[in-house]
Amino acid sequence: MEDPQKSIDMIKQFGDFATGQGAQNIKPEACNAVVSKGPSTVFDLDKVTADDFAMAVPEQPSVTVQVIKEQVANFDIALSKEMLNACKTSSMESEFGTIEMTMAEQPLSVPAREAIAYQQDVTMGDTKSGTYTATAKKSGVVVAVNLTDPTAETIDKANGLLTTVLDRL
Repeated sequence: MEDPQKSIDMIKQFGDFATGQGAQNIKPEACNAVVSKGPSTVFDLDKVTADDFAMAVPEQPSVTVQVIKEQVANFDIALSKEMLNACKTSSMESEFGTIEMTMAEQPLSVPAREAIAYQQDVTMGDTKSGTYTATAKKSGVVVAVNLTDPTAETIDKANGLLTTVLDRL
């Protein structure tokens, strides 16, 4: 990425997109309908205490791990799957220009009943980026591992890290 500010602006825009704000003309319409329902993980920030939430950035700045008590983060796997199906290829208009996105569910085998992983590739003008997210819920806890600039090797490591955290719950 050549312009760091452009990347920061794009990240902010995706934060707005995930909550259905700041985006206009989301296509296809099925994607717009799902996005308007809100994010698949909803945080109740009024309930957050030091015992409810942990976040780590292990060794690599491109990796984050979040561990959140379920009463603070309500993870809706059905909504996540619905968004993946409706928004496989989508676009939206923002104050930063047209943003093109592709999302694809990725295989994930972890010790949890509810789990999902997906890769998202984003293009805005000449700026391209990719992310990988794996989220699981077990024993009243939501665990998410996020990668920027994912590769097959880093995805394997992220899934291993997610499994390790889930095994300890």
